[in-house]
Amino acid sequence: MNSSPNTLQELVLRETEDGAKLVRFLMDVVDAEVEGVKFADRISAVRELLDRCYGKPSTAVDRSAATSDDGEDASNMLIDRILQSIDEASSDDEGEAADD
Repeated sequence: MNSSPNTLQELVLRETEDGAKLVRFLMDVVDAEVEGVKFADRISAVRELLDRCYGKPSTAVDRSAATSDDGEDASNMLIDRILQSIDEASSDDEGEAADD
């Protein structure tokens, strides 16, 4: 029997300890433990992790919309608001750095 992986997915899973290495790398980026990591890189890593845990939001959040009784929808709304706040803070930080 051939012990080589049959698909790219099997190869990636084998080489990354079922994805654990990838998660550790993303967490290292989030924690700024990777040399040269920028704030925008950290935000991207957070997004990747959130997307894998909760899935990508299907649409933008309307802040005027009524709150949902569905916990999952409420969680997605919260995640969207957090990411939007982070984006705004990141844009402000980058703008200040350009002014220096």
